[in-house]
Amino acid sequence: MMLFIQQVFLLLTTNPGNLAYHLLLAFAIAAALQTAITQTTGNPNRKRLVFGFGLLLLVRLALFIMAALAWQNILQPRIIPPIDRGVTLISLILVIWLYVFPERLPFADFATALLGLLVLIFSVLTVIWWQGQDQTLAYNAFWGETIGQWIAIALAVLGISTLLIRRPENWGVALGILGTLLVGHLLDWFIPTQNSDFPGAVRLSQMIAYSQILISLPQMLSLSSLATTRDHAESGDENPSLPSPQFLQGIIEMARETSPEKIGPEMVQAVAQLTGADVCLLLSVENDQTQLALKAGFNRTKDKTIEPMSLEGFLAPNLLNALKRNRPLRLPDVSTGADLPQLCEVLNTQRVGHLLAVPFPENDANSILGLALISPYTNRTWSSEDQILLVNTCALLAPFLHRGDQPVAPSNEVDSLRLSLENTQLQVEQIHGENAELLRQLETTRQQHVQEHDRAESLAAMIAAQEASLHATAQPEAGTQQLEEQTVSSPQGLAEEKEHLEAELRLALEEIAR
Repeated sequence: MMLFIQQVFLLLTTNPGNLAYHLLLAFAIAAALQTAITQTTGNPNRKRLVFGFGLLLLVRLALFIMAALAWQNILQPRIIPPIDRGVTLISLILVIWLYVFPERLPFADFATALLGLLVLIFSVLTVIWWQGQDQTLAYNAFWGETIGQWIAIALAVLGISTLLIRRPENWGVALGILGTLLVGHLLDWFIPTQNSDFPGAVRLSQMIAYSQILISLPQMLSLSSLATTRDHAESGDENPSLPSPQFLQGIIEMARETSPEKIGPEMVQAVAQLTGADVCLLLSVENDQTQLALKAGFNRTKDKTIEPMSLEGFLAPNLLNALKRNRPLRLPDVSTGADLPQLCEVLNTQRVGHLLAVPFPENDANSILGLALISPYTNRTWSSEDQILLVNTCALLAPFLHRGDQPVAPSNEVDSLRLSLENTQLQVEQIHGENAELLRQLETTRQQHVQEHDRAESLAAMIAAQEASLHATAQPEAGTQQLEEQTVSSPQGLAEEKEHLEAELRLALEEIAR
């Protein structure tokens, strides 16, 4: 039996079996990538899968091309073994990233990128060190191969442990794939092929594991899409852009309430129905901004109200600092902080799941409030779209909280306000009447002004006619003598008429000047 196993390992590490190994892995990854592109229209992690399988195919194709060139002696065959170990480690990291963290998690993405960078540096160093070794030494007997196997075993154990802790969807399939890869590295560790440059046991385990990926991927994507559809149906969110009827009903109830003790429970229930959260909590910062308090809560899964409580001794530094700094907070269920374990104790649950917290706008130093969403039963992850929705919801609901903080006026004050309003209305009516009288007097004055203006114009015409007659009578001598005689005969009458005309003209000019 051992001889048969050795023959299989030898077949996979020498040509043409070496080429067949690369072709099989490249075909399996390419088929998985095509499946991810064509069958993930209902999967929320489509881009993640396409990126992961695309990068995996890229590194495998690069290794395949380099191995083919080395087979034709175009490249130096001696550099292929350390590059092969580096590609194996990077492929293992990508498989762990795709199956242990199927949803977007910034910390896991950063850790994966950092591990990939460290493996790349290690591979470059081993290539350099390997060039200085004896030409007759097989790579499996090189110390770089031993360190590479240690790293691979550590990565596989870490991936399986994290998988068992997180238990994402289809974690059983992922456990089988990672377990197969771990067994291959362990076999190569205990049954090494000293006279070969490539690990036969690792290659055999990779062929089995990548075949499992190809076979299980369509079923995994179908189950994931069904789970996503089921979650939307259970939350009543057939159209995420429209609020649910329960949320609108909660808004109506809050509009009717004036008591702060009743606004809080109505608010958390409405928000839980809108966002589909298992539990929604209304938190406040108290005791000189050093302590959190639970104002209201609602368990949507159990349809149960959570009573307010003072969280003395409740240590949640991340949540407290986020509310104080008026910033949103998202914590994954694998967070190592003290926030999630403390919430488990307060809510009396085995786990909290993922957390999303958003403060209310227009918080002051004496009243800092915020909403927190958790998923202890469905383990729902919170995306950036969920965060934006909760931020907008808090902005919409903030006036209800500020209205609830305002004291309600006593009945005697209401009566006095009503009397003041009635007196004000009477004064307004009186002012309207006086205004109408002033308008009437103004119209009368305007008509008198028009009459005086017409009178002044007629007087001016009379004066002009009088002056014309005087000039006309001054030319003939007989007329002048007769006028002098008339003037001598009646000087007093002419003077009186002149004074009268001057007075009439002066009066007309004064009226026009006004």
